[in-house]
Amino acid sequence: MNILVSITSYHKDKEKYVYQILRSYEDIAVQLGCKIDIIMSSYYEHSYVTKNNLILNKSDYVGEFHCWSNTKYIMENFKNYDYIIESDDDILISLNNIKQYMKYESMDLCYIPGFIVTEDHNVNKKTYIHSMLFNKPPHITDKVVLNNQIWFIPHTKHAACYMIDRVRLETYLDKNQMAVIPKGIDVLDIQCTARSEIYYYFKKMINLNELDNHLVKHLPNKYLHSNIFPVDQYRTVEFWKDHINII
Repeated sequence: MNILVSITSYHKDKEKYVYQILRSYEDIAVQLGCKIDIIMSSYYEHSYVTKNNLILNKSDYVGEFHCWSNTKYIMENFKNYDYIIESDDDILISLNNIKQYMKYESMDLCYIPGFIVTEDHNVNKKTYIHSMLFNKPPHITDKVVLNNQIWFIPHTKHAACYMIDRVRLETYLDKNQMAVIPKGIDVLDIQCTARSEIYYYFKKMINLNELDNHLVKHLPNKYLHSNIFPVDQYRTVEFWKDHINII
């Protein structure tokens, strides 16, 4: 099994997160017994050393456009891989996240297993999801029962990352001839769209019964512990499990 991981990093202050992410993929490659290639595009000098194959890519873009710098390589090489993962430089995707996608990739091709971003509270150690990730009530677009399990489609498509299998990506490219062109879609800016555009072609599905396996970590925790957004806009994972279950 071969996996291609794409990471773009613009600011050097994110380098510490990139190191953590690269080390995590080293462990995942061993645990899955697979090959992981990583295409890395950064705007700063670095000295990455990883056991995985590291493909350094010089970006043709600046600013938010930089998030699209690996797209051309992905589109030209995806047929060599079983899965493609793309994420921001501060999103930690776990082994359980990857296994969750593999477990349910056989669902109808109009659907795709997706992820939700979380942050951890420094004091009470609970995991939180920002309410903005679910937009305004009712926060979800739809609920679907598949094989006696409840799945929901988050209203907000952005999660700063995605995972996709080769079959779906080929289908996506057939429908989207402009896939390599940086763009913003609806309320998503250019940066967000780079990680979210596929969810305009496949319905991002989250298994409520196995919600924890869909949660990815935003390593800086900068929103939960800052004044950027009011703290009361955050709710725990447990809250969302109960809330979505009764909608």
